[in-house]
Amino acid sequence: MRDYPRFVYCKPSADSVSRGLKYDYVQVCNDAEYDARIAAGYADSAADIDAPAAIVEVPPDDAPVTRAELDQKARELGLKFDGRTTDRKLSAMIADKLAVPDVVDEAADHQSGV
Repeated sequence: MRDYPRFVYCKPSADSVSRGLKYDYVQVCNDAEYDARIAAGYADSAADIDAPAAIVEVPPDDAPVTRAELDQKARELGLKFDGRTTDRKLSAMIADKLAVPDVVDEAADHQSGV
């Protein structure tokens, strides 16, 4: 059970920032007001406002294909290869099996300026 009245907090507005505040707050007087503000993005404590969100690093879409990715795809396709098989050859084998353009050759040509 919550005690009322109480405050809920959110990130500061531009006006609040100019006045040096680290957060804005609103007083709520009942469960309905509290639930509406929480649903709108307010937090129960000011400390929750400063808590950073989890950072997930996502590689860019144009990142070159890694050897591990080639190995995994080749195994999925049932291709025979070993450590002596070059990335370019393995990529070509995968492309032939899937009937798609050779992704490593395109990346190598792009990097070499061709």
